[in-house]
Amino acid sequence: MAQPIPTHAAIVIVGGGIIGCAIAYHLTKRGHRDVVLLEKSRITYGSTWHAAGNIGQLRSSRALTKIVTMSVEQFRSLERETGVSPDWREVGSLRIASSEERWRELEGAAAGARGFGFEVELVTPEECKRLYPYISLEGVVGGAFTPSDGYVQPSGVTEAFAKGAREGAARILEGVRVTGFERTGRRILKILTDQGAIRCDLVINAAGMWAREVGAMAGVAVPVAAFENQYLITEPIPDLPRDLPVIRDNDNYFYARPEVGGLLVGTVDKENPPFGRGGIPPDFERQLLPEDLERFEPALGRITRRLPILSELGVRDVVNGPLPMSVDGEPIVGFALDNFFLACGFVAGIGQAGGAGAVIAEWLTEGRPPFDLSALDCRRFSSSAYSEDELYAAAERALAHHYDIHDPDDEPR
Repeated sequence: MAQPIPTHAAIVIVGGGIIGCAIAYHLTKRGHRDVVLLEKSRITYGSTWHAAGNIGQLRSSRALTKIVTMSVEQFRSLERETGVSPDWREVGSLRIASSEERWRELEGAAAGARGFGFEVELVTPEECKRLYPYISLEGVVGGAFTPSDGYVQPSGVTEAFAKGAREGAARILEGVRVTGFERTGRRILKILTDQGAIRCDLVINAAGMWAREVGAMAGVAVPVAAFENQYLITEPIPDLPRDLPVIRDNDNYFYARPEVGGLLVGTVDKENPPFGRGGIPPDFERQLLPEDLERFEPALGRITRRLPILSELGVRDVVNGPLPMSVDGEPIVGFALDNFFLACGFVAGIGQAGGAGAVIAEWLTEGRPPFDLSALDCRRFSSSAYSEDELYAAAERALAHHYDIHDPDDEPR
């Protein structure tokens, strides 16, 4: 039997993806007992369930690197704490440098990793081949291997966070659609739903690719768009090593990891098609978009040159689903109003959710985040009131440059 809608809650989280469930989990761990999470469909049913689940700790900023290292620590203990397995595979990740410029970037990243207490080993092309036997060494300058990286099943992690949150007294209400807000000045008084109104002290917008629509209901412009993201899953590879690491070759714009005996292979297109212009359908749930292998074709040529085994494998499945993207490619967190908090724009949310949930819970409990989040703070935008054309154009540029060479002082995405 469905739980009734409460008339009041101290904290209401909008969105039952991995970010919303992680925040609920960490709030209850900090002693909050009046937490309600509203999900219009079922948890994971937006973009979480079809995400690739690769976890790389070297990110585009110090804050994100710290956040992902916190997530990895949680992956190791979630099953013990909740009884739900996130299927965490700590097999490591190998980043390939196919150019001298990329190699210099990896050298800087390896040096920066020491400050976060995790190991990154710079390796020769021959060592890259030992770690990942399926690659061609043509054009390889070297690589960076992070033993504590890996991959995880997004739905399993989310279910673990949700169970932990419920055990901490949070109420997760599925099938409840937010329809608006009652606001006075800079405060939200009530959150309106299709099943009644809830008076609340704090609202957290963790609505993923619907974050812009939820923000608009509160009179807050949230610069998040959605784009198609496509990957393929190959037929099984005989004797695929169980400890085969995740591989990334940013110069050739691809990543790959093991999946049901084969490889999950994805790319970031320079022109990813937008999704949901004019508004994402509210009833879009656990759905995929039509596959477009023709769009994948140019990338597949580059990828096959690095992974020749792909030419011998059939394609078992193609997954094309929408993912959220902010206008600068980074998450958006912080207070947009006095009691309206943003936690959205996580394009790599599976790896960031656990750490982000912990950081946000501390922020909301102690009144400040545990470390500098200015690179992610919603106030970093000079204006959030983008027209739809401007929003999608800026977010598309950010996505297109996701794998480009970055400043030597920055860790790579």
